[in-house]
Amino acid sequence: SPTPNTPPAIPSPSPRKPVRSFSPPTSVMADSAISFSGPIEVASPNVTYTAETITSNYEYRTTDVSFEESKDGARRLVATPNVSTYQFKTQRTVPRMGLMVVGWGGNNGTTVTGGIIANREGISWNTKSGVKNPNYYGSITQASTINVGTHGVADVYVPFSSILPMVNPNDLVIGGWD
Repeated sequence: SPTPNTPPAIPSPSPRKPVRSFSPPTSVMADSAISFSGPIEVASPNVTYTAETITSNYEYRTTDVSFEESKDGARRLVATPNVSTYQFKTQRTVPRMGLMVVGWGGNNGTTVTGGIIANREGISWNTKSGVKNPNYYGSITQASTINVGTHGVADVYVPFSSILPMVNPNDLVIGGWD
């Protein structure tokens, strides 16, 4: 059995065997992809973790280009590397967040509010094609995944919302006016 910090072994691809799936939080998406849902930590000298914050140092590299003329009148292009260092600090605890909707009674305001409440309360409804359940399909933070690297020959994907601490739409405090 794998340790908590080690992803499970990847099944060797075989055309005769079905793709083996792992129990949550990890599953095989295809012969060369793994989906992982759980805490993520970056092992880098540029990232530090404390109980309260995640701090990351980032070097943005560009090249400045200039044209110079030599004493004999010939022009040359000179490329000079340039590095700007940025530090990002993110709180690990997600605070409460309010959403103020101007035009709350209109199409967009009621649709957003209804979708959030339906998801939060688990409201389902009957249609002629059967029972429908709410979801966040189409939400980049709730339904998207990101390729974070490889494990052996398999790409590893994680939910977008697990990359950094962010507010879950179900936790929004909604207000507004029309």
